[in-house]
Amino acid sequence: MTALGKGDEARDYFLKALAIAQRLAQAEPQRADYQRDLIVSLVRIAQTDPAHAVEHLRRALDLARVLKTRGLLVEGLDEMIAALQAMLAQAGPG
Repeated sequence: MTALGKGDEARDYFLKALAIAQRLAQAEPQRADYQRDLIVSLVRIAQTDPAHAVEHLRRALDLARVLKTRGLLVEGLDEMIAALQAMLAQAGPG
């Protein structure tokens, strides 16, 4: 939808995906894949909601750091953290 110029529709779909990801991540916090999916959903929302992008990106970064602290193996976690930090730096202080 975003590629088609339908940002509002894309955001609606991303919000639905975010709600599902949040429920799954909360229900099974030990599942690294559910936590990663939540991080991805937060990044997508940030990309379609510039007014709140920093808030969403900070939350995603916090979740990624928790995964690392808990030692939950997620392939590419260090790269994900670096990318989130870069996105936050680019987004500004918020």
